[in-house]
Amino acid sequence: MRPLRLILLLGATIAALFTRQVAAQERLNFAYISPNAGSASVLWIAKDAGIFKKHGLDVNVIYIEGTPKALMSLFAGDLQVISGTGPAVASAKVRGADVSMIMGFEVFLPYYLIATPAVKSIEDLKGKVGANHSAATSADFAMRLGL
Repeated sequence: MRPLRLILLLGATIAALFTRQVAAQERLNFAYISPNAGSASVLWIAKDAGIFKKHGLDVNVIYIEGTPKALMSLFAGDLQVISGTGPAVASAKVRGADVSMIMGFEVFLPYYLIATPAVKSIEDLKGKVGANHSAATSADFAMRLGL
């Protein structure tokens, strides 16, 4: 009886290995956080050129506005990878989140401060109200750093 179990186990192992080789590509949801062509185009080029597929990945590229929202989806398990920004990832890590930043597509803050014509210098901004598209994003960080 023992040799029969060994043969069955060996057969099951070989079948499992063969099945793994012909299985579908690994499916990943990959979110980018900015419609800016400079940060998003690299993902679409890789997808359209078949680079993900070449390496065994079936990547679903998704747009989510802002790293904080994308991180929420990552922590919920809906995403496997995000292309986010350092400030939000660092804030999440400091607060105890199990997250790692591997690399960044942009190594600068691509933002401009836009004001009314009445503002002639930085001193004219004192006591004024400023805004950006979303809290805790790189835009928020850039505005605070700049001011």
